[in-house]
Amino acid sequence: RGLGDVYKRQLYVSIDTKRKVLDVVKKIGSEYMTATSYVENIVRQHLELYKDDINRIYKQKSTKNLI
Repeated sequence: RGLGDVYKRQLYVSIDTKRKVLDVVKKIGSEYMTATSYVENIVRQHLELYKDDINRIYKQKSTKNLI
């Protein structure tokens, strides 16, 4: 599903991080890549990669998985 199909909300990052993201997208992104899609993919990959760690930490406080 494309990013246009989801409900979007703002998240804030430091101006330094925003500048770095925009620079990366400008220099290596395709004509269709946006800063939003780039960050969305990073966050999705991070959550998937660290899902077990996140759930383990959460389970220390609860009996269920968070992700």
